[in-house]
Amino acid sequence: MTTVSTHVAIRELGPDDTNALRELHAGLDEQDSYFRFFAPLPKNLGKVGAAIAKNDPAHCAVGAFIDGRPVG
Repeated sequence: MTTVSTHVAIRELGPDDTNALRELHAGLDEQDSYFRFFAPLPKNLGKVGAAIAKNDPAHCAVGAFIDGRPVG
């Protein structure tokens, strides 16, 4: 039996993560998109990514990354 170990980094998101978040959401299939947004995939993923990655005292979001690529 082979064991595979993957390290996942969890960190706060910031404005530099906007494009990576847009690409992550654009790659979701219909079912994954529904479970993430509880609705069809939003039409303007750029605005969604920017809102999620907003960095100010009233907002905070974290992301999961494998090899620097967002996975959640």
